[in-house]
Amino acid sequence: MSEKKIIHIGASSAIGTEVVNYFVSKNSDLNSINITRNENLKKDKNFIYIDSYFNIEQLFENTFANRGDIVLLSFAHLGLTGYDRDLSKSLEIENQQTVFEVNLNQMLHTLKHTVNYLKDLGGTIIYLSSAAAYPVRVSNYPYGISKKIIDQTIKNLMNNEENNNINFLSVKIGYVDTPLNLGRPKTPFSTTKEEVAKKIFTAYEEEISSIFIPKSLSLVTKILEVLKPLTHYLDKKYT
Repeated sequence: MSEKKIIHIGASSAIGTEVVNYFVSKNSDLNSINITRNENLKKDKNFIYIDSYFNIEQLFENTFANRGDIVLLSFAHLGLTGYDRDLSKSLEIENQQTVFEVNLNQMLHTLKHTVNYLKDLGGTIIYLSSAAAYPVRVSNYPYGISKKIIDQTIKNLMNNEENNNINFLSVKIGYVDTPLNLGRPKTPFSTTKEEVAKKIFTAYEEEISSIFIPKSLSLVTKILEVLKPLTHYLDKKYT
């Protein structure tokens, strides 16, 4: 395939899918490649199934890179949370191991090979982060801390001169009504997957490296970082 591509890693993500569809609607010459670990999509010809993202380098080795390719990293595992009114659930060691295996270990591995794929000709890496990392709350500790670590890793990669050809975009998203949040109470400053897709496309075109969606969350997170008791109150209220 010689045309410019958007490679979606984590293609069963409802938000990620909306982003890809929006990008393609804005550029009819953009081809999408959808990568998933979801076994239910194993036989779907619209997807490339991979049993583990630890094998992602095999995909890149067999994919011809073009200048301006986009890689969207949207896979994540929420794990146990305090949303059943037991805040300690997220802190169980087994839960932390499971969440970190996907959100940290597999994501770091994927990020490494994504950078290697793009750095010669240049392109963009879009990472779907979360406002849940700002600040990290007890109710979903491993999910929030893993997102924050990857955000910091991306900052480090941006500061490496070897990666000057790559544009990085970290998207800190608030509550969105998707299957990932099924059963969780809607929180303030929520948004929709359609709005997320539009905001990401605008940030991509303007080569912005970090955004909150909705934008108001940027200020809210700064306030919560200072007012820890308020963070604890909200954590209990929306669990």
